[in-house]
Amino acid sequence: MKNNGLQNEKDIIDVLNGKLYKQLPEFWKNRIRQLYHDIKDDDKIECVKCVYNQKADIAIRIKDKKFSISIKSGYFVSVHNESISSFCYFLKSLGISDDLIRVLKLYHYGDGTVNGTGSVHYPVEELKIKYAKEIEEFNKEVNKKDVLRKIVIRFLCTGTPYQGGYASHLYSGTYIFGSMIDMKTMVEYICEEYSYQANAIYFGPFIYTPAYRGLENFDETNVKRYYINIKWPSLNRDMRDAKLWYFKKREERLKEIAAEEEKNKMQSEN
Repeated sequence: MKNNGLQNEKDIIDVLNGKLYKQLPEFWKNRIRQLYHDIKDDDKIECVKCVYNQKADIAIRIKDKKFSISIKSGYFVSVHNESISSFCYFLKSLGISDDLIRVLKLYHYGDGTVNGTGSVHYPVEELKIKYAKEIEEFNKEVNKKDVLRKIVIRFLCTGTPYQGGYASHLYSGTYIFGSMIDMKTMVEYICEEYSYQANAIYFGPFIYTPAYRGLENFDETNVKRYYINIKWPSLNRDMRDAKLWYFKKREERLKEIAAEEEKNKMQSEN
């Protein structure tokens, strides 16, 4: 899938907006039914572009219900950007220590400083070796379930406090084909079931990178070097696995309910 985000969003809006449910391609009928289970053939769908810089890219309205969808396409997708200063402030609010935040800054700037004033810039593979022990400790803290959940929600659903809005669903694909999942399931899967280890800085399936490292022809005026860029290399696989995990959990719960009902029935008969 070609990663042309704005055109992809426009194409999806063109397929959906102003259409009756019965007029949609079969693929989109299935996706819309994920959102609104009781939709009828003559129900009208409204689909518009969300305000710039929100986590949700499009909003879909069906009758009295509105769904905010974050759209991704391509591979090794970028899911979140913000200044390193605001992200470090956020981590501190979650209880991450100043020492560990310092590790993040050293990893981010890669020049031996915590503010980007160094003259020698090291490649990430050297940083992984140089700060291996510190990175391991950082990853251990930020991937604890309670902390990770708040980080994942920031990356996928809310963004920074300045962004506003809330993405309720995640769609990966184009106007022709793709996969969709509700954010609640995706977040719970990442925090409860997902397992990953690396010698880089990561948050669940998300890989941390600076928005600009500039190892060659370094440009100190490039403001992107003060921003973080969060990547999700395993997006489509993780969406698939999250769905399988959800259905397995639901099946197990239904079996537990049936067993409990059978037990109560036998007790009442006795």
